[in-house]
Amino acid sequence: FPSHDKQVVDGDSQAMKVYKRAEKDIVRFLAERAKELQAAAGASRDDQMKASWEAALRAESAQYLVAVTNLRKLALEAKKKAVFDWVEEFKATGKKLVLFGWHREPLQACAEQFDCRLVIGGLSDAEKQEAIDDFQDSDGNWLIGCSLKAGGVGITLTQASDVVFLEQGWNPADMDQAVDRCHRIGQHDSVTGWVTICAETIDEDVAELIEMKRK
Repeated sequence: FPSHDKQVVDGDSQAMKVYKRAEKDIVRFLAERAKELQAAAGASRDDQMKASWEAALRAESAQYLVAVTNLRKLALEAKKKAVFDWVEEFKATGKKLVLFGWHREPLQACAEQFDCRLVIGGLSDAEKQEAIDDFQDSDGNWLIGCSLKAGGVGITLTQASDVVFLEQGWNPADMDQAVDRCHRIGQHDSVTGWVTICAETIDEDVAELIEMKRK
């Protein structure tokens, strides 16, 4: 879906302090590691040296994924209240809404706050279908929370024409397939998807990465 459907929110001030400290630690470590790799490169020209240490960092990238994942979780914690406030405001429209996330904990927090059903990993097929049927068939169930992996493919949620992402996936296919849960046979309205982005966090970088992959 189009990039203009991004919903940028400010993170909670205390949570953002924790995020910024973690971000600085990672940036400091990468800068120091880059210097080490640069010194070890042994290249004579600046461009060769830069290419050498960038290639070496890429080769080590798997070990930094834990740090990146931690930053994503901290960004989520920072924006969670703002996103839940947005969901609460959406309720006043009288329409149904599908909320997608990546991690289990924030989806469970959503279920507790809004008393909604979930489609997440760990449920049986029967339990998932019961949650979907409740959402599709009951006027009172206006919200359902789904994980991108467990609820992003193979199910139908056409009673909603609005989708919001609490967290982003790693590629555009994950996001598009999730929106398509509402954009199936039986849908009579145009489907709108929003991606929530926590300002000044790795959320912005992931959104840019997804757009690059889409192009």
